[in-house]
Amino acid sequence: MRSHKSLSLLLGLVIVSFFAVVWMGCSDDETAPTAGSSLGDLNDPDYLIVREQVSTFVDSTLDFIKAGFNSMSMLPTDSLVDPVNYGPIDPHHDSAASIYADGWHVVFISRQMETFSTAMRDSIQFRDGDGIPQANSDGMASMAYRHSWTYNVADTAANFSNCEGDLGVDMAGLNTTQALINGTNRYSVHSRVYSSDPDLWPDQVRDASVNAALDDIRINQSSYGWAHACPYSGTCVGTVELVTQVGSADPVTTNWTFSLAFDQGAMTCTIRRGSTYWTSTCDVCQIPL
Repeated sequence: MRSHKSLSLLLGLVIVSFFAVVWMGCSDDETAPTAGSSLGDLNDPDYLIVREQVSTFVDSTLDFIKAGFNSMSMLPTDSLVDPVNYGPIDPHHDSAASIYADGWHVVFISRQMETFSTAMRDSIQFRDGDGIPQANSDGMASMAYRHSWTYNVADTAANFSNCEGDLGVDMAGLNTTQALINGTNRYSVHSRVYSSDPDLWPDQVRDASVNAALDDIRINQSSYGWAHACPYSGTCVGTVELVTQVGSADPVTTNWTFSLAFDQGAMTCTIRRGSTYWTSTCDVCQIPL
């Protein structure tokens, strides 16, 4: 049902959420302050952490939407999902199941490795022009895609990052040349960095929770179909709750908001904390011909 392996995506998501992320091709805009607001310091350490989380959110959202589009052409002829499409299944360590019930194709896969474990659940519903579920994607007008996942490391006595999330989107206009996507995406990360000298450099614990709504994300059909998943237009607004703890000090919670505006593969991002804001522009993808 996916053109990429679920495990690879989860591992990639974990890597970019635990280590620093650089938005290639992005630049911070030195725009004039709006009334009652002021530009933030680009070196603010909390801002850099939140910007990292927003970047991870954008990358994962586009990847998951792409996976939803790819599900259109990955169904076997018996209309049941084959878990093999999600990558190799080890019968000794992994479990997999797929069903078709109440108009939904559902896949569940769990992997238990020596150093980490993952689990994911995909639910896909193809719909005709009247919104009625149909067993396959032939001639459909819209679809619903739900994706839930977790990633947990086995050894929490060393540096680690555990993650989990949920995406829920509806895709309309699939019988036209422009798809319209609305829905939500949420993920959370719990990470810890241990110090070799806690008295000098205390251990650090970080929890980040991101919740956002996708509003009228439009993707044009190309000669490659929909799978490029590059937004032509649309917006997204969300919140980030960041909880940090250094050593034995009390945890510190900060709350942030962000807004994204897409324009033919480019994205403008505004992040706010109280009356302070930061803006940046970035090419997140390229719209194919």
